[in-house]
Amino acid sequence: MYRDTHASRPAHTPLNGYPTWWLFALAVAAMLMYMTLSSSTSMLVAPHTLFLDGSNTAARVGALDSGAARTEVEWRRIIATAVGIDESELLIVSIAPTNGDVYAASARTLYSLRDGVWQSVGRTPESPTAFAVADARVMFAGSLANGLYRSINGGQSWQQMSVGLPNANRLTVSALAVDPVNTQRVYVALAGGIGEQSSSSTVAPMDAIVLPLGIYASRNGGDHWSLLASAPRDALTRRLSLDAAAPQYLLGTTDTGVWRTRIAISDEESSQ
Repeated sequence: MYRDTHASRPAHTPLNGYPTWWLFALAVAAMLMYMTLSSSTSMLVAPHTLFLDGSNTAARVGALDSGAARTEVEWRRIIATAVGIDESELLIVSIAPTNGDVYAASARTLYSLRDGVWQSVGRTPESPTAFAVADARVMFAGSLANGLYRSINGGQSWQQMSVGLPNANRLTVSALAVDPVNTQRVYVALAGGIGEQSSSSTVAPMDAIVLPLGIYASRNGGDHWSLLASAPRDALTRRLSLDAAAPQYLLGTTDTGVWRTRIAISDEESSQ
């Protein structure tokens, strides 16, 4: 059951009310979100930072059978092999909601699956802790200690985002999501006061983050940000997701469960 952050609203129904392909996409994305997770054979179906649309998503990233239940280790191997990198180098996979292009990120390189072939299309600003794509040009990357980056030229260059975001000495991005209906709307989960990064890993030690700072939202593609007051700030949100079939809700996953909050889906609602 979801923890609804609006007390007047009933808890959300379980995920089994969604179409089969959407549940499968959730499972795929959840396994790909953080490569520091245990290589357990159990399927992860919690909401996530990545938005995968279309029933052929798994086939597009290399699965032989889109109905097969694969472990995290298998998905790592399939996608890394297709990209042409070592499994340990594959950090995050994301899909652009506007055109369905698939992107994969390593610590320094951005890849895209185009016309059935993986190719290097840009770079990442640093080892990403979260990643979300709006379209072929606009994308967002989170970092361990330097906050949020945005590229408006397909990953060729990146700029740090700061307007409206917390002024923390060390700002960590733990999750990102782009609204699949309106890609001008972007959501980021932030934390401050982190521990030291493991010398044996290129990704964020998520268990070292100690101070959740909440969820911030942008309605203009990342130019300006503001705190989403209805989202919880008592726990670190590790994944964010939105569903095109229910665009009025933002969902998040923490270590203790899943929450949802109602969000404005029009300028009129935002001004109320």
